[in-house]
Amino acid sequence: LSGSLSMSSLSGSLSMPSPALVIVAHNRVEYLQQSLRSVLECEGSELFHIYVSLDSPKDVPKMESAVKRVANGRSVTVLRMTPISTSAFERSGIGRISRHHEFALNQGFVTHGHSHVIILEE
Repeated sequence: LSGSLSMSSLSGSLSMPSPALVIVAHNRVEYLQQSLRSVLECEGSELFHIYVSLDSPKDVPKMESAVKRVANGRSVTVLRMTPISTSAFERSGIGRISRHHEFALNQGFVTHGHSHVIILEE
């Protein structure tokens, strides 16, 4: 990811009053650091509320530490999903990924009331 995230380049005449960008992550610290650094270096990234959504409770401490190091004072909100495995599908890899994306979208649109949500994977 590189370049500009300016409102004019993304939306033309479309208004984005409250845009958010969510990086969904599991346990890969290096990939999260690269992704977050890349997003924060983009021109216009300050126009977005940046979130990192984590779905592995045992890896939260190391992942949050990585976010703090890379954010370097920039506002980045960490979302913590508690995995719920009620069916065989939800316990599968694709089920966990699907549930994490659902969580991230729900947090962006419903909980935090953003007008637009972009999801990236670490």
